[in-house]
Amino acid sequence: GQPLSPCVEVNGEMLPDAGRVMYRVDVTLDEPVRSSVLCGPCGHVELVAGGKPSSYSCPSCKMQLWDEEE
Repeated sequence: GQPLSPCVEVNGEMLPDAGRVMYRVDVTLDEPVRSSVLCGPCGHVELVAGGKPSSYSCPSCKMQLWDEEE
């Protein structure tokens, strides 16, 4: 896949992403609940059991995508 841009488009103007790592999480609504995590830096997709984890590091590139426990 194409690498995600480190910029966000607002009203047609590209703005820097302020150093945040880009990622996407999708959670199923039906049982069994699973989440897919797309790593923006490397494009790796992983399925994990349950809802969005409180913290996550990509097993492919080792980038920490988020940590809500901090």
